[in-house]
Amino acid sequence: MIHLPTSPLAHPIFDLAAWVCGAGCGYALYRWRLKSAAEALAVKSGPGYFFGLAAGAVLAAWLAGSLNTLRGPAPSLSHSIAGAMAGAIVGVEVYKAIRGIKGSTGGVFVGSLCVGIIVGRFGCLFSGLADRTYGVATALPWAVDLGDGIGRHPVQLYESASMAVFFGVYLIALARRADAWRFSGWGCGWS
Repeated sequence: MIHLPTSPLAHPIFDLAAWVCGAGCGYALYRWRLKSAAEALAVKSGPGYFFGLAAGAVLAAWLAGSLNTLRGPAPSLSHSIAGAMAGAIVGVEVYKAIRGIKGSTGGVFVGSLCVGIIVGRFGCLFSGLADRTYGVATALPWAVDLGDGIGRHPVQLYESASMAVFFGVYLIALARRADAWRFSGWGCGWS
């Protein structure tokens, strides 16, 4: 079992790092391969698209997270990446319906989202038990002790690793073909 030092302060530190790294990745991908797609999306959708995305993400992140943590023994406000993604999708789809915009529009955000999750989940891990996102008990050699002597699956690392693999596949696809963000419904389809 691997003992990890934990602190509730780890979560906001890694959240900030996730935002910075995600934004940096987005900018790098924009400069490398996504400039035309991002510009087409901005022209077609207008600034309200990003307001709908942000408002939906923030509201749903706090709603989903808090609905989960307020029912526990120590109720607290919280946020959820799954809630944020669902809310962003709803916010964008409502905006697109109002504006009559058809097709997928999220492809330019794939890289930023991947990097944000890869970095952000470390905050959940190093926050320890206070974060309440720990895995189930296990006796496997890579089990982590978050301060209570119980070995648990490091589910945060599993998610970071799986997202890193997905991100790698995405980068390979972009390297092979500049419009790879369109594949499998990844992109807006506007040229």
